[in-house]
Formats: sequence, structure tokens, C-alpha cells
Amino acid sequence: MKYIISFLLTLIILFSASISYANEEIELFRLRITNDYSGVIEVSIDKGNRWIALGKVDRPALSYNPDAFRASGYIENGVVSASAVNAIHITVGKSEIDPINTPEKSGRTISVIPRVTDTSIEQNSRILTNIEGGTLIFREWAPFVGNKVFLERDGELSPIPDNYTPSIGDKLIIIVSAPLIMPKEILFENRVDGNVYICYSDTEKEVVAKVLRAVKGTGRFGGTLFACPSSVRANHPGVIDISTSGVFTGEYIDATLEEAGGFQIIPNRHANTPELKGVWTATQWMILAPINENFLEGAFPLFRGLIRPGYTVEGKFGDSNVWMKLPVIKGLNNTALADMKEFKIILPQLEIVPPKETVNPPTITSIKMNITDKTLEIVGTADPGVKIQVIVNDSIRGECYSKADGFFYIKNVPAFSRNLVTCKAIDPAGRESRIGKRIGIIIPTLEE
Repeated sequence: MKYIISFLLTLIILFSASISYANEEIELFRLRITNDYSGVIEVSIDKGNRWIALGKVDRPALSYNPDAFRASGYIENGVVSASAVNAIHITVGKSEIDPINTPEKSGRTISVIPRVTDTSIEQNSRILTNIEGGTLIFREWAPFVGNKVFLERDGELSPIPDNYTPSIGDKLIIIVSAPLIMPKEILFENRVDGNVYICYSDTEKEVVAKVLRAVKGTGRFGGTLFACPSSVRANHPGVIDISTSGVFTGEYIDATLEEAGGFQIIPNRHANTPELKGVWTATQWMILAPINENFLEGAFPLFRGLIRPGYTVEGKFGDSNVWMKLPVIKGLNNTALADMKEFKIILPQLEIVPPKETVNPPTITSIKMNITDKTLEIVGTADPGVKIQVIVNDSIRGECYSKADGFFYIKNVPAFSRNLVTCKAIDPAGRESRIGKRIGIIIPTLEE
């Protein structure tokens, strides 16, 4: 009997501890975004005493979006309402409309977005940065959904006011905090009536949702163009978006939706809203239900506070018990994941150490050059999200950007009969690499 009592007490302690983790948070770092032309985007790992530049603002915001995505209405004002490889959304106001039961949306947001993802000239509700999608604040320095956002004035922090309209020079501070004790993974059983578990160890796990509809296929979710394959693309109060397509190698404005691929996990009430009427018969969505009277929308641990873009996803397929990366799949495919019996999002233990690209000059790790139609074609790898300048005979002859996976590619670089070619990397904060070793290329058919 005493062993039974001891065992039961252990279970109670473990269960109580796992429930309490969501309420105990620790500050990891802070982001500061100066809403101005060339305003600095910075990170601090010591609560604002020192700041490290990450990038710059290309165009500030001067308004909020009054018709934001529906799930921004599921969360309170003044917090991050979406964290993705291609955007950070902040809820700054809401109408009195219930976002679930009416056709109207209720959330109002401002957004921080990657370079070249908004071709507008006029200022709007989006802060356009010079940071590549899927890097820095859109990956390793990304916030969690629900993190609080403040205005900094004269060194003091104040909450974002309701219906906040940004002004030139405003400094937005996002305090990125996470559970004091992080789970190691989120496990999804990919079948009807399957469980969704938060796993703290191999033996300690907690059921947090039930599966109403399993996922079987992939769809053309545009934001996956910025994400590495088999990784989290986005999290917001009504979605977990998983990428299967991989990073698009060209400029994103040239991509078609057939290059995108992934699937989404959504809560059941959100699945009944007007924009999502088709999800109950489509294959690209997993639909979840709560295990009690509470709602999943905007709630820890699935739709708030635990998932960031870039986290790795693995699955088990068919009769295999081996965890593996998801297959690379692009476009609409209704059967691509039909044999996936379970999958998991791996939650890395958070160590606050600045990645090397924030404190050292960027680096180029490989370069390969070809001659195509009497011009140069250059491919290589570098730190993710840096500008690559191609230098031919001491003159800059072309530029491109490395993607979230570090790959870069540029073609049609003007060439001469004799070429000394090298590359230089510049990160979004302006730090430059050393000039690389020169490569000699002779094209005898070209005139000097």
C-alpha cells in the first residue's frame, strides 16, 4: 500500500508541476525596434543594459491595420499575436465584436516584416525591415505569441495603449519570455481521437488536446517560402503552421504558390469561422479540440507561449518507429502525409548566447562560379540573411541575399575577358566580412 501511495503522490506532484510551468516565466532577451527610416533593430540579453544591433527599418509604420487576421482578436492588446518567419504581428486594439461568432474580424495590429515583402511606397501598418525572412527576429531572435510589448520613452517602459497608432521615432520593446521549465517536445498522434502531448521528459507528459481531424496532405501556404523544410513556419492564437517546401531560392516576389507547401494545426472553434469553412473536408489541416471546458484559441501551450518559427519538426511514417524529417513537398498534395502516424515539434532548451552573426562580421563559407552565356553565375553559402556583393576587377557587379538556409545565387554578372572575382558579405546591421580570396576567370571570346 505504501508503494501505491508513494506512486500516486509522485503522479500528483508531476502533474501539478507541469500545469504550473505555464505560469512561471523567465525573461530571455528584449527586442527594440525604432520606428523610423534606418531605425535600429536591436537585441539585449541583460534586460536593456546593453544592446546589439541586428538590422534596420527600411520603412516605418504610421497606422494600425483595422481589419487584421481573425485570430488576433483571440488575444489581449499589447502583446505579440503572431510569430513567423515572415512577420511579427502585435495586437494593439480590438472592437467589441466576438471574433468567433460573427463575420467581422475584431483584432487591430501593427506588423514587423522582412525585406522586400511589401512593395508599398506609402507608410502603413507594417514596419518594413532590411532583415531576410526566416532569420534573426524572424527565427533565432523571434518572440513567442503572448510576449508583452511596450513603448520606451526617456528610458521608461509603458504598456502599448489601446488602439495605438505608431509615430515616427517610437521605440517598441518586446520582452521575450518563456516558461521557466521548457518541455522538450510537443507530440501529435495523427489520427482521429488521437492525443496531443506536452512532453517534459521521456516519462513525464501531459495530454493538452484531442485530434478531431488528422492531416493527410499539404497545401500552398505562402509563408512557407521563407522557412526551412520540416520546420515551424508560424504560430498565432489560431494556428501552428508547418513547412514542407523549403526556402525559395529566388526573390520572393517572383515565386508562385506552387513553390510553397505545408500544413496547419488549428483549434476547433477557429475552424468554424468564415475564412475556414473548407477545413473540415480538406486534407491540409489538423483540427484539435480541448480536453476540458477551456478554449484552445490563444491559450498556452499550443497557441501561445511555447512555439517559435524555425523549430524542427519530425514524423513517423508507416510501420517505422524511426523519427525522421518530413518529406520535401511543394504545392497542393492531398495524400502526401497519409501514412504519417505521428509527428512532433522539438522545443530546444533556450540558452541565451548571442549567435556569432550578431557580434562578429559575417562569413561566406563556400563559393562556386560558372560561365553562362558569357556572364558569370555564382552560387554559395554564407551566414543566413546577409547581403552578398560580387566584386569583379575591384568593382561591385552584382548583389543578392543569402536565404534562411544560407544559400545564395546570382546570375548575369557582367564579365570581361579577364576577371578577378570575389565576394563580400554584409549583415543587416552593416557589419562586413573580409574580402574573400580572388578567383581568376578568363573568357577568351570577350573583348577587353
